[in-house]
Amino acid sequence: MSEQRRPPELQQAAATGAADPGPGTHTGTGTGAGAGEQPGLAQRLEQATRAAQARRLVEADTLLGEILAEQPDQLRALDLLGFVRFFQQRYAEAEQACRRALVLKPDHAYARKGLGLCLARQGRLDEGIAELQRAIALKPGWFDPYWDLAVVLDEGDRPQEALRILAVGQVAVPARRRDFLGFAARLRAVLERRQGERGEQNS
Repeated sequence: MSEQRRPPELQQAAATGAADPGPGTHTGTGTGAGAGEQPGLAQRLEQATRAAQARRLVEADTLLGEILAEQPDQLRALDLLGFVRFFQQRYAEAEQACRRALVLKPDHAYARKGLGLCLARQGRLDEGIAELQRAIALKPGWFDPYWDLAVVLDEGDRPQEALRILAVGQVAVPARRRDFLGFAARLRAVLERRQGERGEQNS
């Protein structure tokens, strides 16, 4: 379902999920981090994280470019770069950042989730769904990939599948049950309204 066709209540649901990849919440540190870090790297990573989370994308982009020029295999910087590129709507570049991260750490659920969103935004829906499913398999207690998968399925006009994922998410992440239920309720309301409109047209 395109943004133009999606009702306002589902636009809000999509924004809530897609806008929260959480670059500062994961624990990946990358091959360049640790005791041998160059002085100031940890501080610049933290600055880039804060800038990305505040959507100061140009600032974050500049910091990450400097970091990755020095340490191309810095996993956290690659994660943040994917986040920044995604919100710049530079989805092919975001995809490449995620793929670079996955070369370093193939079981990195955060990069799998990001890759899935980037592929879906480029119209490669089935590939994106597969990557989001892999993220769930890697980290089944994590809220984000369930939510993002439901958003992607909704955007692809597959609402029944989205509802099934939301139901699975309620069980897997009970602390976020209210969020899943709210999204499912909004989605069902839209489906019921569509059915009513079709019925009126056929009467």
